[in-house]
Amino acid sequence: MSDRLGRSICAQGRGLCSLVGGLLLAGIAMATPAAENSPIFLVEIPEAQVSATNQTTINLGSTRIKLIVIYVLRPEADRIDYGQIYPKVNGAAASRTSEVRPGARGKIVRIMLGSRAGFELLPGNNAIDISATDSQGHQYEGRFNLHAPAGVCLGSRSKTLEFPALMDLVRAGVSSERLIRLVLDCGLNFQPAPDMDQKLQDAGASAKLITAIHDPTSPELAEYTSPAVRLEQLLTLLRSGIPEDTIIADVEDHGVSFALTPEAEQQIRGAGGTGALIRTIRFMSGGGTSSKALNALEIIDLLKGGVESNRIFALVQQHGVNFRLDVATEQKLREAGANEKLMMAIRAAAQQYERTH
Repeated sequence: MSDRLGRSICAQGRGLCSLVGGLLLAGIAMATPAAENSPIFLVEIPEAQVSATNQTTINLGSTRIKLIVIYVLRPEADRIDYGQIYPKVNGAAASRTSEVRPGARGKIVRIMLGSRAGFELLPGNNAIDISATDSQGHQYEGRFNLHAPAGVCLGSRSKTLEFPALMDLVRAGVSSERLIRLVLDCGLNFQPAPDMDQKLQDAGASAKLITAIHDPTSPELAEYTSPAVRLEQLLTLLRSGIPEDTIIADVEDHGVSFALTPEAEQQIRGAGGTGALIRTIRFMSGGGTSSKALNALEIIDLLKGGVESNRIFALVQQHGVNFRLDVATEQKLREAGANEKLMMAIRAAAQQYERTH
């Protein structure tokens, strides 16, 4: 399951975190909050109707947020110079996209997202960090985790990652782990090339990010692979008040690890799941696709039927394919909507099929 949900579970109660340990929810290493936020910080998100709060994890309905407001409260704020307040967005220093003003309760930091390339909310978890040092050398730290809807890529569920957008994020200083997760979750709409690699490296891209761009199935990236959703995790998410649309998108992305028996369906409905979630689980648990190796027509049907490329990618990895990938078949797959990440997986599976047949 993805980090965008796991951190939300942790916010509901630390005991629940044991259900989603390790890398259950993409980018979790980057998303881990400070051990204890300083009480001098509050966050406000006007466009999402989120009033000033010290809540460390907030679920948003959209990535299209343009303003984040952080309050630095008195009396500590009076001892902190304006130049000693440092905001970050997903690990990238945001001082040049922010302004600090005086306010009734202390100081106000306004982070203007979208005012510079690379500074925007991304799918999944977004870490908004704030640190400040007062005149006596005392340092204050805070982190707010903002969860944008699952299954989206830069504002559109069908839009894969473009090279200029990736370059902007690298230049902005977004952490390598966050970018790798974005590449694996969203896929690419460009064919990697040596000149692109050089541009990314010159901008500060890590070797592992370059690997993710060229070979998302590499064993080196196993730590970033999200497992399928388990029944107990699904029930916990529903009972924790996570929006069902978010859960559905995560199931579409990663599948489920359980069969939808009448008993399981009853448990899901009892926890608040609706028919839409049940239908999605039924398809992803095998009710809508065969467990054998996939043929080209099945993949094309899945693509045209609106199934997320990430889910088809997982099916190809799990079951393989039973066809040879010629030029005409590749063209049909791409016309149906297969992105580069999915084509890499199909190509590898087709080569395996050729070696054994």
